[in-house]
Amino acid sequence: MPSRRRSRIKRPLLREVWRWLTDTADRLGGCSLQVKLIVAYIAVILIPVVLFSLYTFHQLYENTMQEITAQNQYVLDTELAHIHSNMEIMERTAQLAISDRNVLRYLTEEREMSSDELVQFNMNVFPNLQHLLYSNPNVANIRLYTSNPHVREIWPMIFNESRLPVASWLKMAQHQQGKIWWEMYQGPKSLLRGQARQEGETVQYMALLREI
Repeated sequence: MPSRRRSRIKRPLLREVWRWLTDTADRLGGCSLQVKLIVAYIAVILIPVVLFSLYTFHQLYENTMQEITAQNQYVLDTELAHIHSNMEIMERTAQLAISDRNVLRYLTEEREMSSDELVQFNMNVFPNLQHLLYSNPNVANIRLYTSNPHVREIWPMIFNESRLPVASWLKMAQHQQGKIWWEMYQGPKSLLRGQARQEGETVQYMALLREI
């Protein structure tokens, strides 16, 4: 049945095409030689040239699109590798910052530290934290926030939680229960409530947040 249907459709179409060709040939038969030459030129030269040009343009378009796709894929793969590299650097830096027992003891101390202890911490322990920051140019800042009233703030890394902006990531980080949380942060460069009003510059960070 399908083949019969196709034949019923094709036969009238072939008849129409044949009729059109016949009518065209009859009309050309009565035309002048100049018209016949023009039609022959169109049929023999112009139409093949147009078809060849369309085919060539299509191939050129396809090749160009493939090259652009390959180049963009390479750029995306490179950017993805760069992002993963920066993420690993940040994770390593964050882990090293809290792996020092002296730092954790300072943040969790339940008494007021003496002046000598503060001097020793500032001279022997805190420089290691500064080295983590200054040795990684892609890391903009390292912040350790605490609500411990016995901890003295040490700029530019150890601060009290009261310095966090009102709309901060503190609650979100606490909900993760110690797991790493990534967040895009866009705001003042200082990230501190007291200095945010002084700086009009707005920057964008990818922040690694973690509750200790």
